[in-house]
Amino acid sequence: MNLDEMLTLEEAAKYIYENTNIFLDSNNISTKSLNSNTLSVNGFANNLFLIENKDNGKKVVLKQVLPYVRKAAIENVEIPLPKKRIYSEFYSLKFWRETCPSSVPEVYFFDGENNIIIFEYIEGMELLRSSLIKGQRVKNIEGKIADFLAKTAFYSSKYFLDEKQFYGLLNFFNKAESIKVWDDLIFVRAILQPQKREINPLIKEKILNYCQDKKIINKVKEIRFAFNNKKLSLIHADFHSSNIFIKNNKIKIFDTEFAAYGLPSFDMGRLIGNLILNYSSLLGLEYSLERREYQKYLLNFIEKVYKSFKYRLGSLFKLKSNLSSIEIEKYFDEYLYQTLSFISLTIISRLYDGGLCLDLKRIKDLKNRTIAQEFAIKVSREIFYRNREIKNIGELVTIVEKLNYEFQYNKIKELVTRAVK
Repeated sequence: MNLDEMLTLEEAAKYIYENTNIFLDSNNISTKSLNSNTLSVNGFANNLFLIENKDNGKKVVLKQVLPYVRKAAIENVEIPLPKKRIYSEFYSLKFWRETCPSSVPEVYFFDGENNIIIFEYIEGMELLRSSLIKGQRVKNIEGKIADFLAKTAFYSSKYFLDEKQFYGLLNFFNKAESIKVWDDLIFVRAILQPQKREINPLIKEKILNYCQDKKIINKVKEIRFAFNNKKLSLIHADFHSSNIFIKNNKIKIFDTEFAAYGLPSFDMGRLIGNLILNYSSLLGLEYSLERREYQKYLLNFIEKVYKSFKYRLGSLFKLKSNLSSIEIEKYFDEYLYQTLSFISLTIISRLYDGGLCLDLKRIKDLKNRTIAQEFAIKVSREIFYRNREIKNIGELVTIVEKLNYEFQYNKIKELVTRAVK
């Protein structure tokens, strides 16, 4: 099989029938492409298929991991990806099936040679991003998300594993070189060398000003060094609201192909950054008290996830490690600084057209989208400037609320000034 070529619907059906025992008892198979960026599917990088046995209704997902970003290739943009990340996906899911069994899908079949993995179809659940865009108030999942992050940060770290186990896992997962992918996307393409990136022309000047800010550049270089050199635990590395399925108080986390050893704060920063983008997007929509209340809900959601994570990981440290109270406090101080930095980086990286998050993409009018993007830039800058000053997650929430008030006040002031003229 040519690893550079995408399977067709017919080839996917033929592959599953000829190479697996999943649908051995039936020729009555239907195949559907899941490649899109919608409220139900977020398939930028790979080739995804929903395959169903029409005789008994059993459904599975076949994922062909590609050596490039599928969506970019369609648009004649080349963004290469490491081929070995299929192994990261399979073995990270095995790890999480041991530590957080209810939080990840079950794998039915793995073919590393052909970059194919087949796992359970998650029926009846919805993407967290989809729920947030619809303005739904999801309940009782903050603790589930926090539990996943805390257990990952602890059970794959030196605080739990012996040296041989730790370095064995580290060396295995980092063969895929996923950290290099994110270094290019989050640091280089987004901020350090953004000149060739397409973006809303109405914010181009502001984004270039941000990327040329010497204080920002120094902050970026500082966290970039830590990101590339510190390997504390296994991380999902693409942990955001489009990679989490939810229903009631249950979650399923998927798209783990970029799993690597790195800073656990990267996952938290990616998640919160995307939640703040949803918060920002509401400024580009028609104002209403309902939307204002939803912004408060989003900040409360962020605070709950972070506090729950800190409590859970702190408990694991106290019960199952030799860390002193001072060492635990130092760990969380550094974790918060890193998280704040990754929030800022994530926000900027999702403003460009090539990586524009669905929260912003749904705002079709560019002038209205500009309002949301301008606010997002403002938040990112402020968080980066103060990433060593902010001492707890509550302070972050207060800063975002204050910036929102000031931003809207200044926009109203501008409108009044224009009207008077």
